[in-house]
Amino acid sequence: MHCMMRRKTGDVDWHFQRHCPESWFSPRGILVPSRLASGQAQIVKDGSHRTVYRIDLPERALFVKHYRCTNTLAALRHWWRPCAAQREWRAAVQIARRGVSTIDVIGYGRRERFGLVRDNYLVTRAIEPSCSLDEYVLRVLPRLDPRTAADARRRLIEELARLCATMHSRGILHRDLHTGNILVQLDEGAELAGATRAPRLYLIDLASARFTGALGWRRSRKNLAMLCTGWLGRLSPAELWRFWQVYLAARPEWRRVDARRRGREIVERAAQRAQRVARARDKRSLGDNRDFFRLRTGHARGHAIRAMAADQLATWLADPEQPLRDYWHRPLKLSHGSVVVEGEWRLGRAATRVSLKRYREKHWWKLVLGLFRRGRAVRGWYVGHALLARGIATARPIAACIAGPWYKGAGYLVTARIDGARDLHSYGWDLAERPVHERRRRVNQLARSLGRLVGRLHRWRIAHRDLKGCNFMVVETERDVEVFLVDLDGIRIRPRLGQTVRAANLARLATSLCIHRWVPRTAVARFFEAYRREDVLASGDHKRLWRRVASQSARIKARRRRFGHVLA
Repeated sequence: MHCMMRRKTGDVDWHFQRHCPESWFSPRGILVPSRLASGQAQIVKDGSHRTVYRIDLPERALFVKHYRCTNTLAALRHWWRPCAAQREWRAAVQIARRGVSTIDVIGYGRRERFGLVRDNYLVTRAIEPSCSLDEYVLRVLPRLDPRTAADARRRLIEELARLCATMHSRGILHRDLHTGNILVQLDEGAELAGATRAPRLYLIDLASARFTGALGWRRSRKNLAMLCTGWLGRLSPAELWRFWQVYLAARPEWRRVDARRRGREIVERAAQRAQRVARARDKRSLGDNRDFFRLRTGHARGHAIRAMAADQLATWLADPEQPLRDYWHRPLKLSHGSVVVEGEWRLGRAATRVSLKRYREKHWWKLVLGLFRRGRAVRGWYVGHALLARGIATARPIAACIAGPWYKGAGYLVTARIDGARDLHSYGWDLAERPVHERRRRVNQLARSLGRLVGRLHRWRIAHRDLKGCNFMVVETERDVEVFLVDLDGIRIRPRLGQTVRAANLARLATSLCIHRWVPRTAVARFFEAYRREDVLASGDHKRLWRRVASQSARIKARRRRFGHVLA
């Protein structure tokens, strides 16, 4: 702090390092609005409480993080603690002193009004070339050839484990540790890092960092579970075990702990946290934000994605039956409780193939229950986006509405059509007519894809009481077979999912698929293996689960034969 300089620029009080050019902090040095207009600055991230800019100066590129205090209570807190920019600057200096790679801070500024800090700014040097860990895994690694990508992925896991171990052993607690707050530096002159050496990782977004002595087991477990929350669906059990082994090797004081039990605790804590985060984010689909919006007109209320125009939703709410009348000649499903037709829906300038489903309750007691719970259309909208957020393939909901008063209102749900999709039974009958070698290859792909889908469903503690063949849609591509889950009325998102519910779901699926008697036992084994690998958090003996599934499936078949029902 002793090597900091202070300068007043307009109403912003700047504190910056002595070796930095003072021109950076002149009235036009990092003046963001003028540089945005000239193209020298661009917005990297924008939100209600914070905006991040990148400014390309002749000397080098900078990042300016603009924190906003939108309410008086948040500004009053600055009387007894520093503002966010000052806290992050102090944390970056402290982390660098403790030997952990982090951002290179230049200075910070504060704008005060009536003695309260409102806007504050943090200026850092850009680390080039670089990207977040999320972007590195999702965009950079897939462009590598398979062998190089596997090697880069292994090096990345090991480097991340060493970074976490160094942080914790040196008393650094990052209270918002996730993959978006870890920066990966790419190789100079090469877009694809990790092909020749381990990538270098940097901690960013440090306003919530805290400093103590070496972290004990409880704090380390909580911090690692936070990091692991976003990785449970991306890492295999072997990769999770590699991370944990490297972490323990970098902390010699923990060499005698029960590694498997401790690692299991971290994964279980991460799963619990992922459940809480996902349940909190699910509510976004029912509100107004950058992805969704809602509208109420008269007796109708609706929800839609942002790609749909508000006036288009208002027109639909005024007459929800109009699409049904327009596409009545293209029915997909007719039953006593719902009608589904296929049509076109305009999103922006493009026309999209959609399915429109109308729900109408037939029993008076269900209408009464409608006073205390969401309508079926809104439940389908909510569940559909919840599944997509969890990486479970399903048709994307576009809009939903409830029209009319509660005692005679109908619900309408619009979802995007899945191009080239057929239900699982139709696809199975088609496979039965193909040559043996092609049929074997495709049924193995189908078994693995279906096992991954159901395993991911159960890993997220989601039960489907009507898990049958006609509720799965299959899309065959040149290299693989993709499976989508549709008809979400039977979905329930539970806080826990025991073996009884898992067995009941799987037995219902097994009963539905027993009409395809040509399916070999090897395909069934591949299904269960993919299911087991996907649902890595399932406790108990899997062999016992398989035996329970077989027993329940046999009972369901006997009961249906006794009453003369079709097994499918």
